[in-house]
This record gives sequence, C-alpha cells and structure tokens, in this order.
Amino acid sequence: MKLGEFSKPFSYTDPRGETFYRIVQLQSRSQPHVASLEKDYAKIQTAAIEQKKSSQTAEWVEEKVLSTFIRIDQSFLGCTGIHKWLEGAKP
Repeated sequence: MKLGEFSKPFSYTDPRGETFYRIVQLQSRSQPHVASLEKDYAKIQTAAIEQKKSSQTAEWVEEKVLSTFIRIDQSFLGCTGIHKWLEGAKP
C-alpha cells in the first residue's frame, strides 16, 4: 500500500470467536527493526502503562463484581462477559 491508501475491507475473528470487519489506512511507514529503549522508549512506556491500567481495572472489577448491584436489561442477557454478574445475582 502507498501512504494514505485504504485497504479493501477484510474480516477478523478475535480470540472469543466474534467476527469484525476492518478497513486499514497506511498513515506512515518505518523501517523494520528490533524494539530498543533508545528508539522506542515512548511506545514501550505507553504499552506498559496501558497494560498496567488494564490489569488494575480487571482486578478491581473482579473484586467488586459480587458486591456491586447492577441491573441488566433483558436484551443484554445473551452478551458475553456478563456471566459473573448473573451468577452473583442468583438467590
């Protein structure tokens, strides 16, 4: 692809089995290299911070899921990822 071009739509199946469609735009091009702190410090730092945030959020949710009241509308009962709250709601 050339800079600024868009790809044709393509499907992507995530690890949970859900299929998505994507279109990609090439915004910049860089030479391939092995990541190093000298060249990629900002990217490595950002990735580490985001991973820590995600981990802390998941841990907090796991801790609070059974002690937090939420109301789940009937139309969302088939969604993945809400089973923890549904299990905690059983009398």
